[in-house]
Order: sequence, then structure tokens, then C-alpha cells
Amino acid sequence: MHRHTSLQQDGAFDFQARRSFLKNAGLGFGSLALTGLLQEQGVLSSANAADDSGLQTKPPHFVPKAKSIIWLFMPGSPSQVDTFDYKPLLQKKDGEKLEGADPQTGFFTTSGKLLKSPFQFHQHGESGAWVSEIFPNIARHVDDMSFIYSCFSRSNNHTPAMLEMNSGAFLQGRPCMGSWVTYGLGTENSNLPGFVVLHGAMPRGGNPIWAPGFLPKVYQPTTIDGRSSVPVSNLSRL
Repeated sequence: MHRHTSLQQDGAFDFQARRSFLKNAGLGFGSLALTGLLQEQGVLSSANAADDSGLQTKPPHFVPKAKSIIWLFMPGSPSQVDTFDYKPLLQKKDGEKLEGADPQTGFFTTSGKLLKSPFQFHQHGESGAWVSEIFPNIARHVDDMSFIYSCFSRSNNHTPAMLEMNSGAFLQGRPCMGSWVTYGLGTENSNLPGFVVLHGAMPRGGNPIWAPGFLPKVYQPTTIDGRSSVPVSNLSRL
């Protein structure tokens, strides 16, 4: 014998009992999940419409040579003028003031004097790339490496410079490079994040350095904190 599960009021609306509503709704959740899985596999729709999350694979403009990218951003690492960017003029003008420099730079009262690198540089490989003496082993592989010398920063303060290096702008709100790549190319596996951030100590500027900015949150990274006993937040709750 079943109790009445709905009550009619004024002949216009049907009101279900709470237990009946939960029973009927629960029976429908499985079909919703099945529909989503079939759509991802392209069974219920075309391949192009199978994934509307924004992470679907998109064809690149050019035939790619690389399948993945590891972007090493190391704040506090040796300066470029101590590693691969040899500047003979800097060595020559050591201790002098930089001509035309703004005396007020960021939060500092003076732009300071030029400081040469304390390390010796030598050319290596067929390309003749300059490498500091602190990298004798890396110097043997310069012909397999590419060096970009055209980068520059408009800020000598830590946080704005880090934002500019990772997002192209020294103010918050712009997507980082990983978010742009995921937005433009998508991901081949919807069960894995589009890109991952591995970090130890939180850098100056914090999360905005690798945030999606004005892009949807689906393009944000999965962050793994190397200092924490729970490297991936909320993973233990699953």
C-alpha cells in the first residue's frame, strides 16, 4: 500500500512529499551521468560538440614539434648576466651610473650603480654561445639549446616583474602562459588538468602569477605544493 505522494492545491500545482522527491530525483542521476559520458565519447553528438567545457583539443596554427612544455621559473636564481647573457659593456662600465636611468625606480630612492658579473664567460659549440664558467657541463650542449636575449622588464621590483614574466603584464588580472596555452590548444585528456604548477615556497605575488586572469576558471592550473603534507588541496576529501 502506498501513501499519496502528491497533493493538489486549487487544481493548479502538485506538491510532492520530500521522500518521494528524493527517490524520483535519485533515479534520474544515473542517466544524467550516462548522458555526459556518451557526449564526451562523441556518441550522442558530433566530435566537435562532444566537449563544451572549453578544454577540448583544438588544432594548432602550425605543426608542433613539442608535445609538452616544462616552464621553469626560478625566482632567486642567478642573474641572466651571471649565466648565459654575456655583456662586455657591463664589464667595462662596472661601478658607473647608468646613463639616462630614472633616479626613482619603483620603491627605491636610487637606481644604483652598474655591477659586473664576477664570473668569466667563454664561447662554446658551433653556435659560439656564451656561457658562464659556473655551467661547465651545460656548456657542452649549447648547440641543442635556444637562447632568447630580447626579453626585458619594465620593473625591477619582485612582484611586478614576476607577473610580467609569467603573464606579460606587471599588473594583476592577465592570464598566465599556461592558461593561454590551455585556452588555445585544449587538453587531450579531460580527466587530467590542462596544466600543473609545482611550487615550493610561495613566490612574491602569490597565486596571481599562475592564475587564468580574465579567462574562465576552467583554465586555471592544478597546483601542487611541495612543502605541504597534502600537496594537492582537497584531494584527501575525494
